[in-house]
Amino acid sequence: MSKRVKILNYIQLLRSPAAFMLAGRFMQLMSQMAMVLVVPKVLVPGLYVQLNLVLPLAFLGVSLVFGWMNNAIHRHVFELLGSGGRHFRQTVFYYYGIVCLFLFLIVLIGQYYTDSIYRLVPLLLAAAALKAGILGILNTSGKSIGFFFSNVGFASSLLLFVLLCFIDSGNNLQRNLVVYASFDIVVAIISWSLLGIFKVPPIPRYYKDIAKSYFHYGLPLVAKMVGIWVISISDRYFLTIWEEPQEIASYILSYQLAGSAITIPMSFVMAVIFPKILKIEKDFNQREALVFTYKMLGYYLRLMLPVFILVSVIILLFQYYIYTNYEFNPIIVVTIVLAHVIFELSHFYNKEFELNGRTLMITKAVALGAMVNVVLNLALIPSFGSLGAAVATLFAYAVAVYMVARKREYQP
Repeated sequence: MSKRVKILNYIQLLRSPAAFMLAGRFMQLMSQMAMVLVVPKVLVPGLYVQLNLVLPLAFLGVSLVFGWMNNAIHRHVFELLGSGGRHFRQTVFYYYGIVCLFLFLIVLIGQYYTDSIYRLVPLLLAAAALKAGILGILNTSGKSIGFFFSNVGFASSLLLFVLLCFIDSGNNLQRNLVVYASFDIVVAIISWSLLGIFKVPPIPRYYKDIAKSYFHYGLPLVAKMVGIWVISISDRYFLTIWEEPQEIASYILSYQLAGSAITIPMSFVMAVIFPKILKIEKDFNQREALVFTYKMLGYYLRLMLPVFILVSVIILLFQYYIYTNYEFNPIIVVTIVLAHVIFELSHFYNKEFELNGRTLMITKAVALGAMVNVVLNLALIPSFGSLGAAVATLFAYAVAVYMVARKREYQP
């Protein structure tokens, strides 16, 4: 092969849809890691705790208010974007438009009743919902250029927030969050409009049958996401009852670093795998999609131990040499890394239930894990503090994964 042909092939590869999708996911990955790594370095522990108490509430709100819709449109994205999808698009627009308008009104009214950072939760909720919805549609539908440029916009928003916190050490944290959420909303609205979902008649119709079918599919997954929130986030709220801000900040930092080192790269991997699974199901059948899923699971099982060791060592070095203004317990770090390595198995086991519509089974497994988490938090945190919270997370995740794995019917 001539040198010229090689160069042309290389250029063609760089301009391919797969390259744009990977570049978009890489932008997403890098901006999230920048948030995790830089913010605790520039914020004092008290502000760091505030930030990590308010953002999870916004994400919980997304699960409760928009979760059923987001889950359904991601699963049925080809219906939504197809030539006969006008009714689907109008229904989605109607729901997002009404709920977001209501959330903005709550934000405006809240300014007169409190100056707490929690008054920003509805604004952050709307921004996160619009962002999650459009990225999910673009990713699963394979709209590579739109996915790339949307991620560039969202990454810029997140990096702007990090920069603002760095400039003023977080003294204007509320203002910085407003800028961050507003930027995300603008990027999301542009992306939705370019995709055609927000290009609807002035008074769109709301088709109840479509909303009902989406609700039926997505509702169990809402409960699942709330259960995951309880397992992964509620411990910091329990810690506020018994521990001082410095102790809480140190635990949150350990959790953020250890958890993100597993979940963010894994979300990158699943963003690549999930559209592939849907495409295999569409082109062949569900069994072939599951064959591919469990093949990927086999790779992950072989990587679990080296990933656990490598990530644990890296996080411990990070905390020891970089985050010197925080205290840390190596056992907590190792426990949280192990918890997340185990829980990532659920991505693969859940696919069988997501594809055949048995999403309630996933919810039951996570709900049991959430109950275990709450009980163990209440039992362990008063005596063992942050270590008790980490142990509760490990057992909760392990229970959730075990329950869904033992209920699967397909055997590879």
